[in-house]
Amino acid sequence: MVCLFNPHGYNRGYLNDSLYRWVSMIKLEHNKIILQKLDIYNEEKLEKLREGRRRDFRTKVGLDRPEYVYYLWYLHLKLVLEMEEKRIPIQKQQKYRFTHNETDIRKVTHICELKLKREMYEGIDLEETKSISWSQWKKKYLDVFKSEGVRKVDHGDSLKCEPEFMYLEVDLRNTGTQLLKQFKEQLKTVSRKKLSKSKTLKVIENTRIHYHPLILGYNLLISRIEGKDFIEIYNENDLRIPNQIESSDFEMVLSQLRKPEEVKTFGFNNLYNDLTGLYYSLLNRYLLDTQRVLYNVSQGRFLDKTGIPDNKWKKKPKSGWSKGISVW
Repeated sequence: MVCLFNPHGYNRGYLNDSLYRWVSMIKLEHNKIILQKLDIYNEEKLEKLREGRRRDFRTKVGLDRPEYVYYLWYLHLKLVLEMEEKRIPIQKQQKYRFTHNETDIRKVTHICELKLKREMYEGIDLEETKSISWSQWKKKYLDVFKSEGVRKVDHGDSLKCEPEFMYLEVDLRNTGTQLLKQFKEQLKTVSRKKLSKSKTLKVIENTRIHYHPLILGYNLLISRIEGKDFIEIYNENDLRIPNQIESSDFEMVLSQLRKPEEVKTFGFNNLYNDLTGLYYSLLNRYLLDTQRVLYNVSQGRFLDKTGIPDNKWKKKPKSGWSKGISVW
């Protein structure tokens, strides 16, 4: 049992070691949670960016999506880099079971170490990416994400051999309608398999990117890696969480934890266990989404929540995890 000092204005209590990881074993250097009151993309700015039509982003700045989408990519790329460097894996836990016996109910059963495909990020200084701010990074590297669109190629010009480019010979004696029809027919023949080998970084087509749920998942993962308790996690995200879920049950339990008479009546462990159950039933899915996003960012894709392939997961050996792996 661990004597828990009250750092958040809550009462003293005693918690089983397996329930409350009050000593942080891992500290991230380059990645910190994004507090909503300090967020550079407040709701007003996000709304203004969303108003622009997608074709306007392409024609005006050469990007497929609004600027905040690339900010999200930058944040997740930074996190992949630090997790790879510190050997912090993404992980699976035993399914949470709501019980007052906390022994072994959330053991880590599988891990997946992130390995960044560096060739996909050619043109970006990945070492520098770890430490520079978003404003610096976008000035230096946002051009990497820009697509060139259609341009005229004159006789004698050098041609690019990358799979994302296609060259056509056009007979200008045809009408515009005829040429457009023929162009569309040619596009249909483009092999999607060939295009998938492209090293161009592009936001995946037909994906809706919601800013606040992604930031919430990013925050939750960082906090869990650093060993923060569920009280602190909720307080740090108290402006985001109510916009994503029904939070009244959270607020009720947190209110009880602040009142000595409630803690005496119900017991700190029991109340904290209620809070843990609420986290796993209502919030942990955002963290799981973030793990999938991180894996796909390591492969050069955003935003992709495709499941991590089974062969990438390693089961815990009987001898325990390898030395140097920081399981959280």
